[in-house]
Amino acid sequence: MTLHRPSNVDEPETLREIILALNDIAQEVSVIFPAHPRARQRIAEFGFGHLDFDFQLLEPLGYLDSLALMRHAALVITDSGGIQEETTYLGVPFGRPFGRVHPERSRGAQDIAQDKPFDRVHTEPVEVLRTSIG
Repeated sequence: MTLHRPSNVDEPETLREIILALNDIAQEVSVIFPAHPRARQRIAEFGFGHLDFDFQLLEPLGYLDSLALMRHAALVITDSGGIQEETTYLGVPFGRPFGRVHPERSRGAQDIAQDKPFDRVHTEPVEVLRTSIG
């Protein structure tokens, strides 16, 4: 999981819904969230640090560690165009917490499209994983 776009982390309610969605997903599969400095700052700023996280909230990872983590993931949830491109190259499906994709970066990718911020992932986390990994 990666998250850094202002539309996903700068609004308290949106970020809260994403955290709750990650907790839901983490009931079924292991979720690792190396938090971008912007996301980590907002989690603290909005007072979400007191929430019980059922997922692993990590410090940001370096590039090679990030690639290794993505390579072994069943699904990568990201709002990053660059990571969408990397998952495509690695052959790892990706989901988006918001309904925007960078088509020039993700041709041939297995993309789990979202109509609303995290809506489908939040309500159907296991089904999204099953759909994405066949």
